[in-house]
Amino acid sequence: MPSPSLPLPSGGRTSALTPKRSPYATKVQFPLLFSPKNLTLRLNPSPEQGTLERRIDAANWRRPIDTIQLLIFTLDDQRYALRLDHVKRVVRAAALTQLPKAPDVVMGILDLHGEIVPVINLRRRFKLPERPVASSDQFVIARTGRLTLALVVDGSEGVIEPPSADIVAADEIVAGDGFVAGVTRTADGLVLIHDLDALLFPHEEEQIAAALART
Repeated sequence: MPSPSLPLPSGGRTSALTPKRSPYATKVQFPLLFSPKNLTLRLNPSPEQGTLERRIDAANWRRPIDTIQLLIFTLDDQRYALRLDHVKRVVRAAALTQLPKAPDVVMGILDLHGEIVPVINLRRRFKLPERPVASSDQFVIARTGRLTLALVVDGSEGVIEPPSADIVAADEIVAGDGFVAGVTRTADGLVLIHDLDALLFPHEEEQIAAALART
């Protein structure tokens, strides 16, 4: 049977979330921070700041056809983005269960309302300094063409909607690594837009699928 729910550390302090060793994913009740269904976003709520919440009624949402919606997230001091239509939700980080024989970019798995989701180490993939998952981190649950993944991020900032003309090819701004689909700019600086379908190599997807089949 799945392990009981594990609460996040209290007190609002950053602390490591210890990986669990179990043949099943740790089942956790995830507080929903963001869902594209109603475009609801809560930005790092704290006792001092309270909850910053933005709601836009999706049924009344209208946008020009030459714009694109992006969810911005952060790793260290860099801002990244994913296409909003790839994002299912954003939840608080929780303890993970190890997934034997998975590629090293997989930190573990979690049970998200009955769905076993691999958790991807973006720091390792993007060659950033690594650290354990902290209680202040968030998981961006996103869907590639083949898999649902959880991406570990420092936090999510919100949704932007730049005109398509304001997005430039990645190789015009940054050295290409195969993961960046484009770059846009906001008042707070550059945002690297990542191609979620290119995040995993084909052999890594095969390894993940085989590892999940053994759980």
